[in-house]
Amino acid sequence: MNMWETVRLAFSSLKSNKLRSSLTMLGITIGIFTVIGVMTAVSGVKSTIQDGLNFLGANSFQVSKFPIVNFSDPRERFGNRPNILLRDGVRFKDLMSSYARVSMITSRGGRRVFFEQENTNPNINLIGTEENYLTSYSFEVAAGRPISADDVDFARSVCLIGEDLRKRLFRIQDSIGEVIRIDGNSFTVVGLLESKGSSFGQSQDNIVITPITRFFNAYGRTGRSISCNVQ
Repeated sequence: MNMWETVRLAFSSLKSNKLRSSLTMLGITIGIFTVIGVMTAVSGVKSTIQDGLNFLGANSFQVSKFPIVNFSDPRERFGNRPNILLRDGVRFKDLMSSYARVSMITSRGGRRVFFEQENTNPNINLIGTEENYLTSYSFEVAAGRPISADDVDFARSVCLIGEDLRKRLFRIQDSIGEVIRIDGNSFTVVGLLESKGSSFGQSQDNIVITPITRFFNAYGRTGRSISCNVQ
């Protein structure tokens, strides 16, 4: 049987069994589009997770008492772990200085920021850290200067602010050199961060960054654990 006879026989079979042929082709079509849809969905989820984790710099890992990303486990599950104290972080940073860049971080969310007659919603994240933070977390300074080692050593009341916060408090006014207030504590704005967008639906531009030593002076060290980002 030559090729033409095979093709003619196939079409003849399809013609004589229209319903069965239609259902078979429909099943194949649904199967193909289902596979394509699943692959597209998986690719989309993967891309979303990768974009959501862009707040971490390249080649980084976290040393922390609590998970950095936690969707289900209750916080109490990790409560018996020992706190990572500031002196532990400083010692670890010194030991790793020849091998990696270490950033020490602590934070307090849900803060309200005041400037003159303006104030924000209680959704600002106040971050206490040091001079390596911006590089480790891929932030860029749009204006002013970053936090320096001297700022940390002397617990200076300085800060950097995110773009969303700048728009809310200062509008078109230059924010560098202005004094903002958080929980009754005053901070002088020395730098403005480039906009970084959102991570897992949460803005990364609603932040205030201040020296970790100034943070502890304001909120105390008792019962507080820091995190270390190693890059």
